[in-house]
Amino acid sequence: MITTEMTTVFKAPTRGRRYLTLNGALNAEARAIILERYPIDPPCGNDLYDGGDSGYYIVADEPDLYNRMHKKLYGFLKLQYQKGIDR
Repeated sequence: MITTEMTTVFKAPTRGRRYLTLNGALNAEARAIILERYPIDPPCGNDLYDGGDSGYYIVADEPDLYNRMHKKLYGFLKLQYQKGIDR
């Protein structure tokens, strides 16, 4: 038999989605904030050898910077969440 249940979900407002785990929501929110500030720039031109641009994607082009930013932002968001619960 199918029943309905109430459960806690976590919403990542910048991403605009709900997640079943806090960790998932924090990761998605941190990623969305970073990609909002450093948007994906699609490649232009048909071929890179014809003077086309390869575009910009921070996750692939600067992985060290992205990982460092994600780690710090994740920690900050987690701290803000914990402070909000303690009130």
